[in-house]
Amino acid sequence: MSATQKPKQHANTFSNEDKRLTSTSRRKFVRNSLLYGSGSLAIPTYLKGGNRLFLTSKRKVNHVVLCLFAGGIRNFESLEQREGNLMQNTLIGDQPIHSSIASGIDTMPLPCSRPIASQGVLFDNFKYDSPITLHYNAHASILTGRYIHDIELMKPAPHPTLFEMYRKHHALRSNHSNTWWVCDQGGPFPFLRSSSDAQYGQAYAANMIQPSSLAKSPLLQHALPKNEEQLAMELRSQLLGGSLDQPHALSKASWLDLLHDFGKAYHHGIWREDSIQLNDDMLNIFASCLILERHAPELLVVNMQDSDIGHSNFTSYCNNMHKADYALGKLWSAIQENDRLRDDTVLIVLPEFGRNAGHNSVIDAYGRYAVDHTGDEISKQSFCLIAGPPHIIHQGQTAQMDGEVIDVLPTIAHLLGFEDKIQPLNLPGKVLYEAFV
Repeated sequence: MSATQKPKQHANTFSNEDKRLTSTSRRKFVRNSLLYGSGSLAIPTYLKGGNRLFLTSKRKVNHVVLCLFAGGIRNFESLEQREGNLMQNTLIGDQPIHSSIASGIDTMPLPCSRPIASQGVLFDNFKYDSPITLHYNAHASILTGRYIHDIELMKPAPHPTLFEMYRKHHALRSNHSNTWWVCDQGGPFPFLRSSSDAQYGQAYAANMIQPSSLAKSPLLQHALPKNEEQLAMELRSQLLGGSLDQPHALSKASWLDLLHDFGKAYHHGIWREDSIQLNDDMLNIFASCLILERHAPELLVVNMQDSDIGHSNFTSYCNNMHKADYALGKLWSAIQENDRLRDDTVLIVLPEFGRNAGHNSVIDAYGRYAVDHTGDEISKQSFCLIAGPPHIIHQGQTAQMDGEVIDVLPTIAHLLGFEDKIQPLNLPGKVLYEAFV
């Protein structure tokens, strides 16, 4: 892809995001009803207190959104577009979807008027330089800035995470809505909100929510609105638990408002695109959009994982890439339509790693072989896209420098102004300076 390639103009441009669907009287009723009863909920996790730190002039922007376009995305299907451009909201290119899989790919709107790559810098020679191409290892490596070859599942990382570094060294830690981890429900991902490092740990953790778990909870297994008394009873059993009974700065009311918005939209149609079958990636991004609208956090990290179906179904892998691209387009549009975020937010997008050059023996209904990720050289290849306002980020360029996934954390530290504070940690990665004006 040429650095001077002109951005493709998309034919369809969507209007502003639907405004929050809230009812003041309904929320007030629910909040009041929560004064009675108890229960448990493991979905939201709250931040603990801290001292206010002063911001410095080193900060380039006040908001960074990191999207782990995960599940193992091979450059063949993304950058090289061998199956056509499955990521039209993200990448420049007008190649039609390959005829062999076209009928298995959902028709998706184009939320972005032009590809996100035309509004940033694409690092197309990017690498996950580890022989262990496992999702949790790779996520932990990105979020700690160190390759972690050996990590126990369902356990936190041994080194401090991006969330902890930011909250300890540079965030306004008294503002508990400033740091979020929106993650897939499966496996160990929730453990990445903080590490086991004794100098960091849960005191500096991110707010964490798993939208797909929330969507599957009894709380949302009915059509809203419903009988107020019954809804209040379910909310009591779902939301009043140990974490909510502990002191925290992000109030119960704030959580209830967020969950109510999510629940109402879930039943009335996420993004009002009723013809689209939702997947977990889309739920994660929708929840991220709600959080950005409500809290405008300084740091939000969201992952998408549905493309991992590539182990057993190649066409579904491509379709989920296509859906994840649509969701990413909605996220970028939400940032651009928010006056507070538009000129003060940098979006960083990367898959954690790729997939093997060769296929396995599983054939889908379209005659295409599935693809694993077992550590060959192609499976270690990735890409990174850094997009943002033109006074901060170069526009529509392809980087000349190489990069690695462990470079993302130092780059975010540079953007948010705490790069010098983490120098004693001796992180091996570098800042991706070529992205910056």
